[in-house]
Amino acid sequence: MLAAAMPAIVGFLAFPTLTPQFFPEVDRNQFHIQIELPEATAEASKPDDESLEILIDAQGRYFLGEQQVVNTELNTLKGAIREALGERESVPVMIRADARTPHQAVVRALDATSQLGLVNISLATSKIEE
Repeated sequence: MLAAAMPAIVGFLAFPTLTPQFFPEVDRNQFHIQIELPEATAEASKPDDESLEILIDAQGRYFLGEQQVVNTELNTLKGAIREALGERESVPVMIRADARTPHQAVVRALDATSQLGLVNISLATSKIEE
């Protein structure tokens, strides 16, 4: 029985001596989304007519313009974005979310736009009205 436990015991004893290169911090086959963060200005930026605006409310619901997306699933969101794009292949995208928006909802919007090949993405935040 001791012989069967020896590899585990040796592993626990050897762990502190492993070099950092055994656990590299970069390039772990993670999915990367490139985004362009807006600079802070005194005036709020407004989307132009050619851009696509994705609004995310505090409950994580998506809106494209005035139209609410049916549900919050990734494939549904991608379909709604595809429909909003129409014939256009690439447009600037503005993702707007208030401070109470769940982080996962913003990540899902970034994921959907990235999977559709949209690369000019900006993030904006909304102030919480008190």
